[in-house]
Amino acid sequence: MALSIQSKFAVWSALVTTAAVVLFASGTLLNLYHVELEGMDQEMASEAAVVQQRLARDNLALPAGIDFHPSMAYAVFGPDGRLEHLTPRLDPGLARTALLSKEPVTAGEDPSRWRLRAYLGPKTVVIGYNLDEVGEIVHNLLLSYLMSLPLVIVAAALGGRWVARRALQPLRSFARTTETVVADRLDVRLPQPAANDELRQLASAFNVMLSRLQTSFGQTQRFAADASHELRTPLTIMRTEIEQLLRLPAHTPIPEERLMSLQEELSRLDRITEHLLMLAQFDAGQAAGLPREPVNFSALVREAAEDGELLAAAEDITLRSTVADDVWVRGDPLLLRRLLLNVIDNAMHYNERHGAAELSLTRIGETAFLRVRNTGPGIPEAARADLFQRFFRADAARRRGGHGLGLALCREIARSHGGEIWHEETAPGWTDFVIRLPIQGT
Repeated sequence: MALSIQSKFAVWSALVTTAAVVLFASGTLLNLYHVELEGMDQEMASEAAVVQQRLARDNLALPAGIDFHPSMAYAVFGPDGRLEHLTPRLDPGLARTALLSKEPVTAGEDPSRWRLRAYLGPKTVVIGYNLDEVGEIVHNLLLSYLMSLPLVIVAAALGGRWVARRALQPLRSFARTTETVVADRLDVRLPQPAANDELRQLASAFNVMLSRLQTSFGQTQRFAADASHELRTPLTIMRTEIEQLLRLPAHTPIPEERLMSLQEELSRLDRITEHLLMLAQFDAGQAAGLPREPVNFSALVREAAEDGELLAAAEDITLRSTVADDVWVRGDPLLLRRLLLNVIDNAMHYNERHGAAELSLTRIGETAFLRVRNTGPGIPEAARADLFQRFFRADAARRRGGHGLGLALCREIARSHGGEIWHEETAPGWTDFVIRLPIQGT
């Protein structure tokens, strides 16, 4: 069964606290035991000195009336190793064990364990200290730890759960808020915690994501609405033309202007559909996987300029071109040609009668710059920020029948080739678009 974060926090708090208490208790008990042993060793050394002094004063005869601690005992061995005196509580075998080491030793079995040490002199004195008292102290302390451990564990678990509940309270608020987020309510935002901590960072990141979703969803809605409008217009015109043609009497010749009107609307519908499909490919990231190859950009611009001259002649516009030689870029030639044709068509479409257009390709360092200029009324300053948005058209552009996708597609193509396109107003009566692309060596 999956545990909640609060339960997991409580369990881990209890486990960590238990481990800390066990380590602390173990360290305390070991330290107490060693401190007691050190105290015993010092007390035994002091008692051994007293015995040695009295033996020396009384000509190596064991004096009477030596008063020891109740837990202590002693034995005296002569120079030949014979046991001369032994306190009744001390076992002779244990006393001789101390003779085998110059350091204190612990010997015996429960419940009679002794701390022993031999002190050399004219006669060897073995002092022993019974460990029952130390064992009782350690045992009682251990029992107190064991008795308090369950209480500590419960307190740690409850405390951990309380802390987790307090810490997760903003998350529950976040969850309630996110449950209200739907497609038509993307303006909802998570509350910002007062503390500048991880939860505040989470709320900020989530709010930024919601803002992006709101912007993207709004763009998608506008895109769908504009696309529907742009597609509906030529379809409506075509349907009206066909209905009118169907009302003509039988065997009546179809007027040529009606067929030309249908052809024009079909061409417009084809351009809109093609641009929409290409933009959808860019949105899906498919354009990034298109093949890239060295492209003679100078030759491509000259070919596009020739096509532009045909468009210019039809609109009585003068087109002049200046193309630098041997400019190569790396990319997809079909997309680059579409980029050039779109920006040239834009210069023709939004020009003026008997106007002029200029196309120039230059190379500066490792960058190619293509500038396309055209005469005309210019672009209102209020509309310049949205020039490259999809389906954006100024009022003048709407009267000329544009569909507002050409410049958006130009920007996507330029950026997919590591470049950029932007608008400039360099002289009164002229509109400039500049395309920057990185150079690729031949």
